[in-house]
Amino acid sequence: KKSKFLFVFWLVLILIISSIPKLPEPEIKIHNSYIRLDYVFHFLQYFILSFFLILWKFNNGIKFKFQTILLYMLTGLSIAYLDEYHQIFIPGRRYNIFDFIYNGSGIIAAFSLAFLIKKKIIYLKIFKSN
Repeated sequence: KKSKFLFVFWLVLILIISSIPKLPEPEIKIHNSYIRLDYVFHFLQYFILSFFLILWKFNNGIKFKFQTILLYMLTGLSIAYLDEYHQIFIPGRRYNIFDFIYNGSGIIAAFSLAFLIKKKIIYLKIFKSN
């Protein structure tokens, strides 16, 4: 129940923040170039969202199959795209393909990491029993 709440809470928080008009894009200056911190934030917010989804679904007995992971990843990518697209209608905001790419990278990274951890756990169980 807690992981479902965390997932829903985090998703609502993402949607609220992405609906704030004229939200500044944070940057840091390193030497003579700028790094846009919002790309890091995009990656992290969708990594965390995916992590909460993984905890919720797979702790409730959903089988950790490739097809299931792919379905959740595609659903997450759809949410990330719609979240980015809706900003066209928010004053002072815009659609940015790079924001979507970083959103998607966070989703793919979270599910890939979860899949690798699961495979490693299975691998360790096999070799511990011998």
